Amino acid sequence: MKNMERLKINVNISDEIQQNREKLLKELAKDKRVIKFLKDNNLDEKFLGANVQKFKDWIVGLDECEVCTGLDTCVKSVKGHYFDLVYDGILQKTLKPCRYQKELNIKTKYLENYLVRDFPDDLINISLSSIDFENDPMEYLEVVTKVSEYIDKPKGPGYYIYGDVGVGKTYLTTAITNELAKKNKKIAYVHVPTLASTLRGLISERISLDGILYKLKNVDVLVMDDIGAESVTNWFRDEILLSILNYRMEANKTCFYTSNLDLDELSNHYMYNNKNEYNKLAAIRLLERVRMTSVPISLIGKNRRHIISKGQ
Repeated sequence: MKNMERLKINVNISDEIQQNREKLLKELAKDKRVIKFLKDNNLDEKFLGANVQKFKDWIVGLDECEVCTGLDTCVKSVKGHYFDLVYDGILQKTLKPCRYQKELNIKTKYLENYLVRDFPDDLINISLSSIDFENDPMEYLEVVTKVSEYIDKPKGPGYYIYGDVGVGKTYLTTAITNELAKKNKKIAYVHVPTLASTLRGLISERISLDGILYKLKNVDVLVMDDIGAESVTNWFRDEILLSILNYRMEANKTCFYTSNLDLDELSNHYMYNNKNEYNKLAAIRLLERVRMTSVPISLIGKNRRHIISKGQ
């Protein structure tokens, strides 16, 4: 008796599954997207029936994209991408960018010109025209005007931009390099303390180290962000920084710098290494390259740290 009851339940479940499958098949057969797919690939409803679940998942995914309002509301496992169906003898899923991701890819294509990019994604859309000058002193506007002139004639020395923490040195240089990247200039934007740490970890990997140095020496525009904030070692000062800046000075390549220190303070910073050993000549040699590759300019303005944190 118990075996017959189990058999009856299994038959009922099997019937229910079959009915649901047939219902789903009828719904899919009426869907314009499915009809088009079958027609474009010379397939029939028999093929649809053999792959009903794949088509169902495909339609559900497309429907999610249909009501999506932007990348911020994307529910996909891979943000900005959906699974499409393709047929080349075998029905397969392929990951494709959605319409919003495609728009973003077009808008940010210039980022490919950054060979190194040590700044947050919050700043990738910053431009000189997006800078808000409200409540800034006239000195800030004068600095922006000066540095923006370089964009029109991007050649020769850049600027050594120094000032207090948070006044927008990184913000401004990012705006400049974004504009230059859109003009197909190759950019390396390096955060100097991070660079020092990264290269120190690559000392034993000569090929990787030389590859990074080659980029920094040869890009059209090099930005050394937060120079003077790193711990000074003889190796980083004399073999890395001096080597890079000497090459760029002789090749008349553009350098931008940002720092909390003016040039005299930066010179004092490099006179002592992390062991407190004094070497005035090494500092003079390095600072000569900084001065030859940039024009010092003081930045005074409102604190922009809150703008970066909000992604504006």
